[in-house]
Amino acid sequence: MTKGPIGTKGPRVTTNITLPGRYVILLPNSDQSGISRKIENQQERQRLKMILRKLSIPDGMGVIMRTVGEGQQMRYFVRDLALLLEEWREIQEESRLSRGDLRIPGAGSYRAHGARFSDGGRGANSGR
Repeated sequence: MTKGPIGTKGPRVTTNITLPGRYVILLPNSDQSGISRKIENQQERQRLKMILRKLSIPDGMGVIMRTVGEGQQMRYFVRDLALLLEEWREIQEESRLSRGDLRIPGAGSYRAHGARFSDGGRGANSGR
């Protein structure tokens, strides 16, 4: 992701990843959440803040409630968030596979293309 020049400084690169949904934007590496500044009606902002508090946002993640969410029911935010979390999970899994990491539950960490393998010292047939 790149950002345009600021003042006399040139363009810069950022690692702030965002996944935009219809009603919310998922911020996977942030613990900040908020409501679009474009929503000016204070009653609506308060209503959206209540919905935001009720959403099950994983630790280390944040969301921004988009302007299009004005007047929408909580179920739309819940569904949108669930879809974005699933998309993020798929991105993470794809990233692990492209690096050659293979994770087997209870079996430690393995590298598909490396010569070193580890089962975490438990043994391959530990029953875990």
